[in-house]
Amino acid sequence: MTANQAPGQSLSLNAETLQALIDHMPVSVMIHHPQTLEVLYANDSALASFRVDDIHGINQGFIFNPDAFGEPPCSWDDMRTWFARAAEQGPQRFLWSTPLSDGSLLWEDVFLEPITLDGRLYISSTAADVTAKITAEQRVKARLQLERLVSQISRHLLTRAPAETQKSITDVLGLLGEHLRADRAYVFLYNPGNETLRNSHEWCAPGIAPQQQDLQTLPVEYQSDWLEALQGDHRVVVDQLASQTLTPQLTAIMEAGGIHSILLVPIIQDGQFTGFMGFDAVRQARQWPEDDIAMVQVVAGLVASALTRESLVDALTYEAHHDSLTGLWNRRYLEGHIRQNIQRVHRYGTHFAVVLFDVDYFKRVNDRHGHNVGDEVLREVARLLWGATRKSDILARWGGEEFLVLLPETDAGGAQAFAEGLRAQIESYPFVIPEGLTISVGVTVMEADDSFASLLKRADAALYQAKEHGRNQVVSVGLGD
Repeated sequence: MTANQAPGQSLSLNAETLQALIDHMPVSVMIHHPQTLEVLYANDSALASFRVDDIHGINQGFIFNPDAFGEPPCSWDDMRTWFARAAEQGPQRFLWSTPLSDGSLLWEDVFLEPITLDGRLYISSTAADVTAKITAEQRVKARLQLERLVSQISRHLLTRAPAETQKSITDVLGLLGEHLRADRAYVFLYNPGNETLRNSHEWCAPGIAPQQQDLQTLPVEYQSDWLEALQGDHRVVVDQLASQTLTPQLTAIMEAGGIHSILLVPIIQDGQFTGFMGFDAVRQARQWPEDDIAMVQVVAGLVASALTRESLVDALTYEAHHDSLTGLWNRRYLEGHIRQNIQRVHRYGTHFAVVLFDVDYFKRVNDRHGHNVGDEVLREVARLLWGATRKSDILARWGGEEFLVLLPETDAGGAQAFAEGLRAQIESYPFVIPEGLTISVGVTVMEADDSFASLLKRADAALYQAKEHGRNQVVSVGLGD
């Protein structure tokens, strides 16, 4: 008896040369009991493929151990079904995978055939190891899937309107999270001003609790021991918390969140670290394949480009709508709001008021103190105006030293009171110039038959009267007086 043969069993092969031939075949060959499936004989290739020393290791480690098998269609029950078919119907051929102790899969092209030896029925199994072939095919398939996924993500991030960037990033996290079989995917953005991190986007698999609301202002010190790696444009990869030596803070974060595996990739914009993209495996440990990590790094670059594009569009939009000196809305933007409010009055019968004011003798400020001081005076006026108005009010620098305020849902009395209060506040405010400052104010309210031109003409006429009557005063026109 040899290690290839089951104890207490013997096979009477008619020709010793047949056994010698099988022993030295380059493929796995085993002889099975037709009912129990016990392996009665296995050649050296079979022992090597199962990575065991003798036939006992095959029987106890695999044949009689349902836990050693994978999921359908390669489960223990599936194996028994194939052998039953071979015994009843004749030869069977199929592809089979067997999980090995190191976590890898053994793929085999299996051929089952009933044979008769000494008048008894047995099942012979011949299996050619096709692991390399299957693995290569899977890699090609996975790479094609990755390429399609990256293409899909590119369309999400780079072809949608900039206003949809935030939703697109969340959608991309969902695509990546599902592909990586992660439980949670997220983006954190870094604020260098106050050195904090903010969880800006999050995707969670079904059954996983979101954490975004609790992670809005994290001090950098909270994550500094691994944040340095990300800031250096390096990834952070943890396949299994229990088997890796990590920094204390990262270990604490993973343990507190019940995280078994984590993958973090930096987001770099214009050469600067601006945040990171991360993936958590919560329910069980997860290995992060190199191809997947490389894909995430590519996507992090796409996210960085989308954020840069959004910031650029936001900046251009801000410049198009705001006055660069004071930060207030500019004339073009406010004109649009006035026209909208006029339509609302015509449609719903609502009302609003317009307050137009001019800084008195502002040319003297520039002549005496220079334009830099004049600019600072205008900025101070804008700050006072911000403080005096409601959130619903719309403020604009109308041009030069002129400012206009649109007061929604405000009647004549309310507009007059607001204008007088603003005039008095500016008169008493200690500006950077020693002589102080005053304003002349024109006030009017929207009337039922007003157009844009008639409304602004009336406000301008009120302001002109305030200047003609000595300045530093409020004049109302068209308020029923």
